[in-house]
This record gives sequence, C-alpha cells and structure tokens, in this order.
Amino acid sequence: MNIGAASKLSGLSARMIRHYEHVGILPAPSRTASGYRRYTPADIERLRFISWARALDFNLREIAELLRLRVQGEGGSEQVRHLVESRLRAIAGQVSRLEAAKASLHRFCDYDASGDTEPLSMGGDSGAMHNQRESGGSR
Repeated sequence: MNIGAASKLSGLSARMIRHYEHVGILPAPSRTASGYRRYTPADIERLRFISWARALDFNLREIAELLRLRVQGEGGSEQVRHLVESRLRAIAGQVSRLEAAKASLHRFCDYDASGDTEPLSMGGDSGAMHNQRESGGSR
C-alpha cells in the first residue's frame, strides 16, 4: 500500500511516517519501480504501536528500545517493565505538578473573588512550581 493508505490505516500523517522512517524507528519500506514507498501490514502494525507509545509520551529513544524488545520477545520483559515504570513515575510527577497548579489557580480565583486588589502578588506558589519544573519535571 502507498503512504496515503498507510497514513489512513495508522492514523499518522504521511509527514510523520516519513519522519519515523528518517529517524530509524520504521525500517525503510520497499519501493515501486517509480520510487513510491510500499508499506506492508507489519509496517502498519509498527506505526500503530509507535502512535500508541507517543500518546503515552514515550520519546523516540524509548520507542526504539520498546520496539527492539518487542521483537526480542520474552527475554526483554524485565527491560520493558523498567521503561514502563519509568514512564509511570514521570506521569506521577506531572500529575503532582498539575495538582499544585490547580490548587494555586483555585486560591487565585478565591483571592480575586474576595475583592482584594492584589491577586497577582500570590507568586509564592508559582516559584515553588517553577522550581519543581526545573528540577526534573517537564520533558
């Protein structure tokens, strides 16, 4: 199938498919005599896996490792577990930072609703949240 059909079936744009090929997490497909890419059902399955992993915020290096381990089968299950647990810890950190931001915004709304004139002087929480981000939060 051509890149347009691969795009529809995988849910990824043709541009992203070419990008994943360029960075090496999708093997270069065979080509027609006129040079068009030809994708197989296995390519589509791989693209769907990549899309799923990106939706879970795995980076390209981690996805390449998951794909390698996926091909390896049972032997890599401990390494897969390590990657997934690492992603879970990162998500837990993101959730904590978002909860802190949410609480700060609620306090801001409560302060502003009270009629006080200086709601923007509540910068104490934002500094703590900024420090959390700087110390290892956002990717």
